[in-house]
Amino acid sequence: LSMLNLQESRSMLSELMMEHPENDRYRALHLMRGSRILDVLVQQDQLDLAAVKLEELQAEWAKYLADNAEHDARSRVNYVEFFLTRATIERRRGAEDAARAALSEAISIILETLEASPDLAIGRTQLAMAVYHYWDLTGAPVESRVLAQLPGANRADTYRQSCLDVNVAARLAVMRGDLAAAQSYTAYLLSKGYFEPGFIRFCRSRGVCEQ
Repeated sequence: LSMLNLQESRSMLSELMMEHPENDRYRALHLMRGSRILDVLVQQDQLDLAAVKLEELQAEWAKYLADNAEHDARSRVNYVEFFLTRATIERRRGAEDAARAALSEAISIILETLEASPDLAIGRTQLAMAVYHYWDLTGAPVESRVLAQLPGANRADTYRQSCLDVNVAARLAVMRGDLAAAQSYTAYLLSKGYFEPGFIRFCRSRGVCEQ
């Protein structure tokens, strides 16, 4: 969705929330649209505006989760996505301590979620992404209990998965020091026309793609 479509959709959801305050689905969608707007702002390098939106969305998330103590795993996954975006914004603005705190919070939330919902595949994918970014930022070794939760390194299986999963596999390969595998994964994604901005920044910064 374009920024205009996202803003119109979020505005419409705001109206629906006012008309149907008991409908938590509208609130969840409103939050998801807000997170997507943040992603677009990051892609457009509008980091100062994104930082302002961050605080507004953080307050909205806090209220939503407080009102829904028994929120489902999917809501927690969406909350983790917000923290990953927050970490990206903070790091690109030079606030490394804030980025590290956001990543720590994301890892903590997703580990707790996986403990309750161990078959949540997207949870493991998000954990891998958060762990990679934490490692990339700090250089700190990953705890064994966290490593045990990450997707495996079977290359044949990875190629049968989604582009997001292959993106994650490339990052984990860099973390393991297996640059040949990382280069293979990135070449595969580029051949498929996968040019997600965060992935391109990753592969260029780590020297595992030519573009």
